[in-house]
Amino acid sequence: MQKLPKKQVGTAGQGGMSYKYMSCNDGHYLVFLDNEKNMSLPDNKRPYMHNDGAGAFLTTYLIEDKKEVLRK
Repeated sequence: MQKLPKKQVGTAGQGGMSYKYMSCNDGHYLVFLDNEKNMSLPDNKRPYMHNDGAGAFLTTYLIEDKKEVLRK
């Protein structure tokens, strides 16, 4: 099992927070807004917090069923 780095906080309801799950073509996709500092986060570091409304980048993780590979 591999953890996906994600840490969010906000005060205006859901806004640009949470995530979207999609399944298609033998793969699973998780899509969410994230702090740009997490783009090159080492595996042994905790994710930087994304504050809703403070700007972010779109992150997508692909988990492939057949190959059991996680791609960012």
